[in-house]
Amino acid sequence: MQTVSTGYKFREREKEFDFRHGLSPVSAKPEAKPARAKSKDGVSAWDRGGMLALLLFAGLVGIGWIIASAWMTSIQYEINQITAAVEETHTEIEKLTVKIEKGTGINVIEMRAIHELGMIYPTAEQVVYIEEEPPPMNDFAQYIKENAYRLW
Repeated sequence: MQTVSTGYKFREREKEFDFRHGLSPVSAKPEAKPARAKSKDGVSAWDRGGMLALLLFAGLVGIGWIIASAWMTSIQYEINQITAAVEETHTEIEKLTVKIEKGTGINVIEMRAIHELGMIYPTAEQVVYIEEEPPPMNDFAQYIKENAYRLW
């Protein structure tokens, strides 16, 4: 038998062709399916096995879901504890920053210097002014020549 590209078996359908009307319809023959062995209530052993497998699968999925939820809840609890500890640390840092700023103000330092260390402000006679020395020249060799004999 030859198969034409249209998918029809040419030799089988050759006798059915009528030049006046074209192809006559071909009746489709249904294929017989193997019958299942059914019990008296209409449910086969395969159906019962499938239902049991489906029930076991659904149970395992449910148990897995419960375990995953418990695990996620414990992780969220730990996250909440860590977040609370971080917030407490931030609060303590802010308090310490305020204490540092309060303790390092110029007025606080002045009062501690006067009362605890006994320091006083200098009088006009006690003030010493430092004279500024002229900066060295850019030419280092010339600077050495000029200042070479000043030491003696």
